[in-house]
Amino acid sequence: MSLGRAVVMVGAAFCLTLAIIVVRDLSSEALAVAIGVVCGVAAGIPATILLYVTLSGRRMRSRRAGEEGQHTQRGAYPPVIIVQGQAPPLPQPSAPHCLPVQFGEQHSPPGLHWLASP
Repeated sequence: MSLGRAVVMVGAAFCLTLAIIVVRDLSSEALAVAIGVVCGVAAGIPATILLYVTLSGRRMRSRRAGEEGQHTQRGAYPPVIIVQGQAPPLPQPSAPHCLPVQFGEQHSPPGLHWLASP
């Protein structure tokens, strides 16, 4: 038996013994929480592996496509389109009644000045 394998076996035995001692002294509620945490972590492992495999596969495909594109189109730039234009002019107020009214100011529309109270 190699030294590395012996260290792993002793470490596993130590962890197992420690777990048994700790679990014996825990209440049922604390044990339920610990089991829930372990099951939650265990449920996340397959999703993490699947995500890693998916993303690394995309990265490898895009890297290969980039290398192939470099060999076939070396020095070619993508087309650049510049659009310039002017915005239409903003409408200007044409009559004094279109101007904003100050707060608290008495104002009547043109032609209805007889409605304003003195």
